[in-house]
Amino acid sequence: MRFRDLVLTAFLLVPASHAFAVDAMKVVNPLTEAEEKSAYRVAKLFFAARAAVGEKASFTDDPTNPKNDKSSLLEAVKLSYDRIAGEPLKASSDPAVAQMWQAIETVVDRAMRGEYKGRWTDHLNFPGKLIPARFGYEVTQEFNSKFKAGSVRWTTAEEYLVNPQAKADEWEQQIIRSKFQSANWKQGQPYAEKIVDTQGKTTIRYALPEYFKTNCMNCHGGEMGKQIHKGKAAAGTGTFGGILSVQYRK
Repeated sequence: MRFRDLVLTAFLLVPASHAFAVDAMKVVNPLTEAEEKSAYRVAKLFFAARAAVGEKASFTDDPTNPKNDKSSLLEAVKLSYDRIAGEPLKASSDPAVAQMWQAIETVVDRAMRGEYKGRWTDHLNFPGKLIPARFGYEVTQEFNSKFKAGSVRWTTAEEYLVNPQAKADEWEQQIIRSKFQSANWKQGQPYAEKIVDTQGKTTIRYALPEYFKTNCMNCHGGEMGKQIHKGKAAAGTGTFGGILSVQYRK
């Protein structure tokens, strides 16, 4: 999807739990081109890394396996990004994109050193394995611990949520329900809004959806999907799977 094809609309959400008043906030629309590109690239790079890991069975089964090679895995991430973003991954002066790459590399390093050994061993499904979902969560945590100007969350609708620590906030839940799960929403189209408070502080919210693919259905569909999602399997290939939510604070 080209950036000029992205259609961004905005509306104001003020949950009751928020301390600020409605008239204390203002939506500014649209995002600047630089803001839009930054969030898009962060999200696509995250998706690319998770996809590349999912294709490396030796890594997900045992990252410490000597057959695994860091350089080839990171090269696979770059190729995956080229494919899904429609542009080559280049060294970026954008601090958010650079931090996402650093987070991916850090998690790969930790995994290969065996720092995740002993994790997830009590899980019924894929015990002890660094499957893409777990890899993705670790990447978001690493990103958020280092990037002080914002945060990311990989999350989904309540019925598909597996990790409660990745639960969508109220803004994300509303966007998922009203936008990405709507039959009228164009598949692949992101949603974004910029909010400025009365003190001039700006928050950018951006969400890029992803959809279940054929290989996703091996785990998320059928009886396995019902186990993972507590009774509800994925609806099928091409249906809504989740979002990468990007938030910048200025």
